[in-house]
Amino acid sequence: MPMDDLQTLRAEIDALDHQLLALLAARLEVARTIGVTKRAQGMAIHQPEREAAMREDRLRLGRDLGLPQQLVLEVLEAMLEASKRGQVKGAKARPHSSRG
Repeated sequence: MPMDDLQTLRAEIDALDHQLLALLAARLEVARTIGVTKRAQGMAIHQPEREAAMREDRLRLGRDLGLPQQLVLEVLEAMLEASKRGQVKGAKARPHSSRG
């Protein structure tokens, strides 16, 4: 494989990684908002039924995409933990005042 091809492929990987990180940042922002909503509704942060449904769905999707199950589980667990931390932060944040 010529070095130019390798550099092109690496640039493609870099671009995909940047997209993944942007999506993770957006996901975390949504998780913080969910934390605010859960606090307002008096709901617990940890929702085992929701997590189980997500695992089932993401494993099925991963299987359909030809991804290794262990990779899907590791990524999902990392996302769930980060989301729960984000929700806790969101739940602890003071609601924005509408007073101007």
